Amino acid sequence: MTTNYKPMYLARGIWELWHEKTWDDYIDPFYKNQIIKCVEDDVTENVLLYGDNGLGKSMLMNLAMKDFIAKGKEVYVIDFRNLVKEYTRSWRDEGKLGRIMMSDYLAIDDLGKEFSAGDVSKELATTALDYVLRYRFQRKLSTWLTFNMKLNEISDCYTPHIASLLKRSSIAIAFEGEDFGDKLFKKITKKK
Repeated sequence: MTTNYKPMYLARGIWELWHEKTWDDYIDPFYKNQIIKCVEDDVTENVLLYGDNGLGKSMLMNLAMKDFIAKGKEVYVIDFRNLVKEYTRSWRDEGKLGRIMMSDYLAIDDLGKEFSAGDVSKELATTALDYVLRYRFQRKLSTWLTFNMKLNEISDCYTPHIASLLKRSSIAIAFEGEDFGDKLFKKITKKK
C-alpha cells in the first residue's frame, strides 16, 4: 500500500515540482550524501545550503523535508519573501506564522532574493529573519536555508548579529560547480 503524500506536501509548502522527485533524481552524490546524513541524524542545528545558482540546493532541501515528513516530523517549506509576508500578517493576528514557527523543520528557500524584487526593505527583512532565527534557536528547532550568496555576505545583507547566530548554530554546506540547472530542470519536468 502506497501513501498519497501530495495533500500533505501541499499543506506543508512543498511545491508540486518536487512531489515525485527522489534522491535518485539528484546528480551530485557528494552533496546528496551530506544532506541524507543530516536527515538520518535528525539534525537540530540549522542547515545552510549556499552557493551559485543551478546546483540543486532547493531540490535537496525539499527532498530532505519530504523525508522528515515520512518520519512523522512537522515540516514547513516557504521562500523567504513569503515568510516576510507571513511575519507582517501576524501583526494583525492573521496568517499562519505560528504554525510555521513551531514546525520541527522550517525550510526557507531563496534568502536574499527578497531584495532583487524590491518588495521587501532591508530593515523589514532583517527584523523578520532575526525574529525567526532567534525564536527557533531558543527552542532548538532546525531551520534550513538556501541562498545564492557567500556565507560571509550574510553580515552585509542583514546584520553581524544574524551572521553570528548562524555561524554558531549551523551546519554550512557550500555548493560549488557548474550550473546544471538545465539538466536538472529537464529531469524534473520529464514525464514518466
